[in-house]
Amino acid sequence: MIATLRGQVTKKTTNIVIECAGVGYGVTVSLSDIEVISNDSETKLYIYEHIKEDAHDLYGFLHETSKQLFEQLLSVKNIGPKAAMAILDIGTNEAVRNAIAGGDVKYLQLAKGVGKRAAEQVVVELRDKVGATVGDGAENLVHRSGVNANDEALQALVSLGYTESDAQNVTTAISVAHARGVAMLVGKQADLKIAEYTPLQIKQSLTGYGRATKQQVQEMVKISLGLQEVPKPDDCADALAAAIMHSNHR
Repeated sequence: MIATLRGQVTKKTTNIVIECAGVGYGVTVSLSDIEVISNDSETKLYIYEHIKEDAHDLYGFLHETSKQLFEQLLSVKNIGPKAAMAILDIGTNEAVRNAIAGGDVKYLQLAKGVGKRAAEQVVVELRDKVGATVGDGAENLVHRSGVNANDEALQALVSLGYTESDAQNVTTAISVAHARGVAMLVGKQADLKIAEYTPLQIKQSLTGYGRATKQQVQEMVKISLGLQEVPKPDDCADALAAAIMHSNHR
């Protein structure tokens, strides 16, 4: 049984090929993970093997907690690997756990191929097992964010054997999480209505395809706004994509 794979990412499309000891393994990964993984980077994945008579499929996760949530979803009647991965695709692990714990069936139905009955079954079987993971307040994110903290995290990851590129991706994700927390805190304090969309929702809205690449989404932003070039930096294009989706679904 394969528990983990660590090697060079030699191909990245909607899934990845990771080469270990001269062997290339095709691995299905979630939307959130594929956004972080860089082509030609060294990556470690926690692996779930799904073996059938006519297929041997590998599902990979950057974090062991993601694999654990995936396996919990698989324990639900009539939820297979594709449906479980589709549920992980709709948002963060925290968002999925909170939806299950809170009985948010409509949120779970955002997953491709997951209908109302299947979503209800997930809630019934896992509600008391996953537990909500809402933090104790975004204030902590405000105080803990900062350049020094990110630099320390980057150095620590490199010292553990991560490439600088992979470590930079992780610390960038931390900064984005900090910004999200600050934005939600400020919005709440100002009594503003907050709308939050998953990458899956944004990609489906702009391109009609939930596994569209970042470049495809950026191109649709350019076309939608009648621009000559794709907005830079990438964060700007991402923000505009979310704004366009919000405008289209008001």
